[in-house]
Amino acid sequence: VAYLFAFAAIAGAQGPSLLLALLGAVLVAPFAVRSLPRVRRALLARGDVMLGQAVLGYGAALCLLAVVAGLSGQVLAMVGAVLFTISDAVLALDRFVGPRARAGLVVLSTYHLAQLGLVVGALTA
Repeated sequence: VAYLFAFAAIAGAQGPSLLLALLGAVLVAPFAVRSLPRVRRALLARGDVMLGQAVLGYGAALCLLAVVAGLSGQVLAMVGAVLFTISDAVLALDRFVGPRARAGLVVLSTYHLAQLGLVVGALTA
């Protein structure tokens, strides 16, 4: 949430970059359309309705972060937000749907690269 507010403030101060925001939306769309519903279905199947709803909300926030980071005009921030979405999508699929090969490696590498992109994007704005 802090990243959302930070990049929204940057976009407000520098003017929005609609093309980069659209690119962020396009890049996270497959995860929003394919991964989130699979995770939610798996959680509902085991009776965990609250966590299923929370996963949808969290996933929506991550996708929104990619759009807002894009609006800020910071390419590294938008890439970081997309990597953050990938990291958490793989994590959720691995934990709630079923084990994924090398999920730990994918999650940790994309997560750390995501944080690097988000922080550098914020600091260089």
